[in-house]
Amino acid sequence: MPPASTIPRDSLPAIIAALDAAKPPQVTCREAVLEMAGSIRAARSRGCSDKVILQILAGHGIIISESTLRAYLSDAPPRTKPPRKSAAIEATAALKDAAAVAEPA
Repeated sequence: MPPASTIPRDSLPAIIAALDAAKPPQVTCREAVLEMAGSIRAARSRGCSDKVILQILAGHGIIISESTLRAYLSDAPPRTKPPRKSAAIEATAALKDAAAVAEPA
């Protein structure tokens, strides 16, 4: 069946809704843990240890360490690495060059 060259305008909202609802077929371990965070916290409150929770997760293909689990569930923002020294040197040089160009001779 050849593709239609025109589409009824009424069908656009349905198409947009379908696109907005589309999710990737796979998620990372971090995304999976974050989606299950409520259930994991509930299991902890019922007395399940992190080791038991990790065994359950591992049984479903989510293999992470205890420290990774705690980091994923913490409310702290993820740590970022400081810029590399060479990047800082390059940025300083670029600023000096820009300042030299901006100054009238």
